[in-house]
Amino acid sequence: MMSKSLFARLTAGLLALSGTFAAAQPVAPAAASVQTQTASLEPKPEAIVLSPFTVDTTRETGYAASSTLSGTRFNTALRDVSAPVSILTPEFMSDIGAHTMIEAASFAVSAEREPNAFDSSSNAPGSVRIRGLFVRSNSQDFFNTNFPLDDYNLEQISINRGPNSLLFGVGSPGGLVTGVTKRAGFTDRGSASLEVGSYRRVRAVFDLNRVLIPDRLALRLSVLHRDTDTFREATEWKDQRLFAALTWKINRKPNFQTTLRANYENGGADRVSGTLATPTDQISSWIAAGRPLVNGVRPAAAGGLPTGVVSAAGQANIVVIDGSPQAVPILNWISTVRGSNPVPGGAGLGPTSPVGLNYNFNGPMRSIDYFGNSHSVFIEQQLGSNLFIELAGFHNALDNTWVREGGGGGALNVDANRLLPNGAPNPNAGQIYTEGTIRPQVQERLAEEVRLSVSYKLDLTPRSRWLGEHRLGLLLSERRDEFAFDDMQEVNTTPLPGYNARLDNAQNLIIRRSYLFQGQGNVWLGANRYPDVPFINAGGIRSAFLPVQRIQRTKTLVDSKVFGTQSYLLDRRLVLTGGVRNDWNRGYTLDPAFAVRDARGVFPTWRTVPLTAKPSSDNKGNTYTFGAVAHLYKGVSLFYSRSESQDVADPREDWFGRALEVPTGFGRDLGLRFEGLGGRLTASLARFESGQNFQQNNRMTGWVARVNDMASILGRPELRVPVNGSDTQDLANRGWEFEAVFNPVKDWRIAFNASRNESITSNAIPGAARFITERIFPLEAGYGGTVFTNGRTLSQEIVELKNQILNNRDAVEGTPTAEIREWTANLVTNYKFSAGFAKGFSVGGYAQYRGPSALGATINPTTGRLDPSRVIAGNDIWLLGLNLGYERRLAKGRVWSLRLGLANLLDNRELIEKNGDAASGKIVQWGVQAPRSWILRSSTTF
Repeated sequence: MMSKSLFARLTAGLLALSGTFAAAQPVAPAAASVQTQTASLEPKPEAIVLSPFTVDTTRETGYAASSTLSGTRFNTALRDVSAPVSILTPEFMSDIGAHTMIEAASFAVSAEREPNAFDSSSNAPGSVRIRGLFVRSNSQDFFNTNFPLDDYNLEQISINRGPNSLLFGVGSPGGLVTGVTKRAGFTDRGSASLEVGSYRRVRAVFDLNRVLIPDRLALRLSVLHRDTDTFREATEWKDQRLFAALTWKINRKPNFQTTLRANYENGGADRVSGTLATPTDQISSWIAAGRPLVNGVRPAAAGGLPTGVVSAAGQANIVVIDGSPQAVPILNWISTVRGSNPVPGGAGLGPTSPVGLNYNFNGPMRSIDYFGNSHSVFIEQQLGSNLFIELAGFHNALDNTWVREGGGGGALNVDANRLLPNGAPNPNAGQIYTEGTIRPQVQERLAEEVRLSVSYKLDLTPRSRWLGEHRLGLLLSERRDEFAFDDMQEVNTTPLPGYNARLDNAQNLIIRRSYLFQGQGNVWLGANRYPDVPFINAGGIRSAFLPVQRIQRTKTLVDSKVFGTQSYLLDRRLVLTGGVRNDWNRGYTLDPAFAVRDARGVFPTWRTVPLTAKPSSDNKGNTYTFGAVAHLYKGVSLFYSRSESQDVADPREDWFGRALEVPTGFGRDLGLRFEGLGGRLTASLARFESGQNFQQNNRMTGWVARVNDMASILGRPELRVPVNGSDTQDLANRGWEFEAVFNPVKDWRIAFNASRNESITSNAIPGAARFITERIFPLEAGYGGTVFTNGRTLSQEIVELKNQILNNRDAVEGTPTAEIREWTANLVTNYKFSAGFAKGFSVGGYAQYRGPSALGATINPTTGRLDPSRVIAGNDIWLLGLNLGYERRLAKGRVWSLRLGLANLLDNRELIEKNGDAASGKIVQWGVQAPRSWILRSSTTF
């Protein structure tokens, strides 16, 4: 449990300390005259000392931010930051038509949306890939949050590329995405905006800041309402969020100020994204073969099925057909047939698809819904002119319902059965359908943290300007993260005669089928959403959603100590940054003695299972950061950064029973930064290296049970592998990054970035390969003919194990990260007319280039193995956007603006190539590109 008593004690201590300093201030003597009294009432100018823990973004305009916390945790000018940071300012976000990190990711250097099939709508709040490595956590004000980042309550979004021990010690070496939340200020202001657009898009934001007590107390409220479909039919995105911020200047004495800030957020969303990857093609071969229909699979005819038709089910399956124009009873569809795939191993529907692809074949059940709240408190105390202390606490709780499998969508099949399994005519013979199980995962997430930050500035410039200024920082934090879920599926709770009695057996999973294009009534092509799917109570079948897959709960406690320094030397020509961080990470999981299935094959809910008394993982580690910026000449700087990170230790063991190595990350950057033309041009060019060692690799976990079967039958306990036996691999990325912001004239803004990334996988499954080579292969001489429970001999298993090692180690050695694009580039620009007949109008747009993606490797015909040098390359992508605007100043300082944005201006609908066949090198899987869309936004400031 997070130590709330510590937070309470530190809060009381700081408040008491601020009161003591306030009381200690000198009191003015009694006035001797009216003139003296009048003079004492006049406000005296106070020295303004900027807090090192906050950044003022209210004065920034354009695409270039001037300062950030996302380099050192101190307010630092970007020109003095050695760590690689990109700032997405509100004006930049507006010009690309983005509001969330997921929408904006592809416009940042070396960053992109996670290219998974489910459009990032997974159990993570928003997934981004930076420098080829996944970053699955968001941060608000450097607190890990489960809320997706949205600019309705953010001043800016920063993207840190690579590890940075001053910001985080435990996390992805890809970097950190951080949002700076809006703050209540001491000027009355507000804004309101309304967006409408393609696919029933409606987005409204209201933001109001009010001063309750001048220069003492201020309150800010922001409200978001979003309701839109997407370009995929049967998708939606609904979002309702409320954010409140409070600023209270408790003590305003010069050099002894106490400020309290508090944030609160409450919100929920329903999101159905669908699968961006096209479904597996089980219909084209059937169509090419003349659309044959058969009476099912009879034993004598099993091998004589016509071309384009294969057996549909090899075991008893309960199939429920929803939305059929003519009702079909619940039946066992064993020994029925369906269409076949034209490529062995499967291929997706592509450019020649016989059906349209802008459809969410998963339907509205495959979704993620969330509801939760968060609150944070910051108490900042200034003690003198150089010492600042900040105490902060954060709490975020979120409930998710993630439907991983929504009843189909992964494949399109064709019903080639002339008859139903009961012998009656099949009313849907020759119809296309999709089917699958419904697998909801009901999750709870909790994030809590308390931290104490201390900053002291040592100014030696009075002695010599060459000795410079030095800021010393200390951070202490305690963090708790919890994640739990029940992984459920729809099952038949009354097994039929001849069916397995256990509910976790595949026979008792309810398969939902929907024939396409049949109108209303389809579970996933109609209006039903989980948990609104009607249960079955017919034909001796009762269905229910039960945790037959798994249950999980993890609790992670992290205590961190960070010491950092920032020095401005040689008359501020040299800026050095350094830091050391110590993280103590303990992980707890469900007690395996209680987290077991009952006799029916059903897990208890995770709430009834205790956590392990002792940590399942316990490790301490130090990480280091060093950076330098040398201002060599006017406008030319050289920067260098090197840092480390570690990831959460996994409680699994390797095949030898030893704890897996803790994943560690590394990052190095070296580059030049340019400033010129009176500050109108800033640019940087850098060479980087980053990566992660000992990343978990689960490719061989499916073999653990088979090896243990060998150990049992042979009576060789030394061959047993831990049931959680896993392994690791290393990832390394290197390349170049270029960023530039240019304002040729006052009203013209240009931002350009480009990157080259080479991402390589190496050292895969070292432990499993060694175990198999040293302990299993030598057994063939004495036990080669021994038959195991799967009916295969040891010799046969060894042949398969050799293939597994080749496919999972040798085949990935030196291969690029899946779908990594070596070259990317972005250009964003906007010009505003400030005079003449076009005064108030603006025009701008963007261009994006994504080079060919790496989709795997082909088999070398000489060696018969995958050859990393024979890369299968996917297509490149060009996208253009346009925005047109008009702004008019109204009375009393109010501003009204209207903006039209067009995305994918040229309506490029070319499918995105996502996977290739290793044997032929041909593309076998595609993704769908969003077509042209428009957004019209009207906004007012007041």
